Amino acid sequence: MGIDLIAGGKSKKTKRTAPKSDDVYLKLLVKLYRFLVRRTGSKFDAVILKRLFMSKVNKAPLSLSKLVEFMKGKDGKIAVLVGTITDDLRVHEIPAMKVTALRFTERARARIEKAGGECLTFDQLALVAPLGQNTVLLRGPKNSREAVKHFGPAPGVPHSHSKPYVRAKGRKFEKARGKRKSRGFKLADNCTGLQGFLVFNAVGGGTGSGLGSLLLERLSVDYGKKSKLGFTVYPSPQVSTSVVEPYNSVLSTHSLLEHTDVSILLDNEAIYDICRRSLNIERPTYTNLNRLVSQVISSLTASLRFDGALNVDVTEFQTNLVPYPRIHFMLSSYAPVISAEKAFHEQLSVAEITNSAFEPASMMAKCDPRHGKYMACCLMYRCDVVPKDVNAAVGTIKTKRTIQFVDWCSSAFDLMYAKRAFVHWYVGEGMEEGEFSEAREDLAALEKDYEEVGAEGGDDEDDEGEEY
Repeated sequence: MGIDLIAGGKSKKTKRTAPKSDDVYLKLLVKLYRFLVRRTGSKFDAVILKRLFMSKVNKAPLSLSKLVEFMKGKDGKIAVLVGTITDDLRVHEIPAMKVTALRFTERARARIEKAGGECLTFDQLALVAPLGQNTVLLRGPKNSREAVKHFGPAPGVPHSHSKPYVRAKGRKFEKARGKRKSRGFKLADNCTGLQGFLVFNAVGGGTGSGLGSLLLERLSVDYGKKSKLGFTVYPSPQVSTSVVEPYNSVLSTHSLLEHTDVSILLDNEAIYDICRRSLNIERPTYTNLNRLVSQVISSLTASLRFDGALNVDVTEFQTNLVPYPRIHFMLSSYAPVISAEKAFHEQLSVAEITNSAFEPASMMAKCDPRHGKYMACCLMYRCDVVPKDVNAAVGTIKTKRTIQFVDWCSSAFDLMYAKRAFVHWYVGEGMEEGEFSEAREDLAALEKDYEEVGAEGGDDEDDEGEEY
């Protein structure tokens, strides 16, 4: 018996001399870099040629986050990877850089080119840098593959680093997420003036109610002082898509009570009726409903997105419209709703638009507010509107008996001071913050004195009446 020299002799590690793949482009690259190695003797070209021979497992991909990390401080150089460049959603800003790779995923290529970078092929690299000058040779993390984590001695035995095969659990996911910030947290941390969050969900289904409640709970824990506005679509008996809608809506409302500052209610049935009545759509689709809802939300948030003399921010919705923390569910209306055919010849005055906004037909939820009283109201106008016309229209609304407001003394001071709104103006002029609390306590004591005097006066009158 002898040694099989053809099979490699005593060393069973054979060295590839050609790629195993039948990819024509890969075979042409091998010919190109063989020529470069033979003519130039460049070590860079020899490494590229060797990696072109390797199997797919050894040509590990590289994510954009790792690419940005490796290329930090290496401006003007070309990153070279014999493998695939993949996208990574955790990276929001990518510097302009030149990258050479065998393959780019669609999103990775788009993001690199959008940032002002350039995606090169290896034949282009051979023209730009035939000797590898001004390049950085990279390689993906080969041992981070899932198969490698389970390869080796059995899990639990001494000196074993193998990972056992287990089914993923929710708690494990939460623990892992705690070590690494999600994309949502990174977006919030990158904001220079974060005012709050707008949350859109429908509470009739399982995803909108369950996932929406979980998201609001996490936002309350991590961003407790920021305002949270919810645009919530509630189910309707006439337009029902699930048997368990009552369960989902009640459970979700329980979460909305605790974790939102303002909840604006929407109703599919009311939006269906508006589409049929005002837009002449016989069978509205979800696209029609969503477009109408998006117009309402766009109008409500226009003040946040555009400049103006009378703009409001997110916190002012809560300060001006919410009398008590738990009573924060709002009705919304939108007027005028006109079809595209009528938009060119319909001319409505400010007074007509204002009156229409208070009509039950304009409400985004199936409700008739004429049977109750308004606690607070906010009118937001868009386009070229004169304040004089607005004041006249509001004055007319106040005289109507069908529209009634609650007769009370609002708790605006407590609401504003709880958020410390505008307190810095007074502190900047020399006041101390404790003076606010002292003045509020004095006023509360004064109110109590009046109540006690009134109660004593009523008792005396009763006594005198009995003696007489």
